[in-house]
Amino acid sequence: MSEAATIHDEEVIGKVYDGRLMRRLLAYVKPHRTLLVAAVVLVIVSSLLQLVGPLATAVALDLFVEQEAGAEAVRSTPSVWTAAWLESRGIDDETGILLVAAVFMASLILTFGVLYLQGYLMQLMGQYVLFDLRSEVFARLQRLPVAYFDRNPIGRLVTRVTNDVDALNELFTAGLVAIFGDVALLLGIVTVLFWLSWKLALV
Repeated sequence: MSEAATIHDEEVIGKVYDGRLMRRLLAYVKPHRTLLVAAVVLVIVSSLLQLVGPLATAVALDLFVEQEAGAEAVRSTPSVWTAAWLESRGIDDETGILLVAAVFMASLILTFGVLYLQGYLMQLMGQYVLFDLRSEVFARLQRLPVAYFDRNPIGRLVTRVTNDVDALNELFTAGLVAIFGDVALLLGIVTVLFWLSWKLALV
């Protein structure tokens, strides 16, 4: 066999996205869907928590940073609500900014905890999927005739069982959830921008 033929044989041939293949892969996730649902919920929670920090910063700037003389005070909706809440309880500016800072710090700590738990659940699910997939592939190899191993290089088969399955594990544990998390965060940011000022958001 020529070198060119060997290289061509190792190329990935097929569509960039194969829906039928993806459905077959997702079938391995089905037995562990509880972990997946929990991870998706945590992704949504973490996306919401990541929006708290910028909003707390906006409130602090609106309420507790001195404006230039003669400048018209422009306050966002969260700042108006926060100012009314602080005023109704008789809380002064010094205590108010400490409360806003505490909310900001709490959101950071909670975000860390949620992301840690989300990563743990996804890795756990990935290991379950990895075990199921590798067991099935290994069992399939055990049933193949000896002639098959004469025709196919052993190194290539080992690569399929190890590296390729590891790549699929990475897809399940990081790829899909990371994409969903980024989309959820982006939608949250766009929603908050339109809530604060739809005209500025359109600009």
